[in-house]
Amino acid sequence: MRIESCHITGYGKFKDKKIDFNDGLNILKEDNGWGKTTLCSFIKAMFYGNPSSRASGLNDRKQYNPWDKGTYGGSLTFTVDDKKYRIERIFG
Repeated sequence: MRIESCHITGYGKFKDKKIDFNDGLNILKEDNGWGKTTLCSFIKAMFYGNPSSRASGLNDRKQYNPWDKGTYGGSLTFTVDDKKYRIERIFG
């Protein structure tokens, strides 16, 4: 599987953010506070969902609500065995 790109409509600090990934290994080397953890959470939420409850502490759904209170979600495009797929999710 290869993740090609993601478009974040709204997720935490990101709003209308498009990120394209290159072939091979991709490294995010950014300053503290850029949103590396937020991006990882977005990718996980695209594949597995973003449940609204967790036994302890702040759950991801609340933690990554868009800061501007806009649309919460986005899309992720990936390839498996030369077949392209796109996941779109809006978290309500």
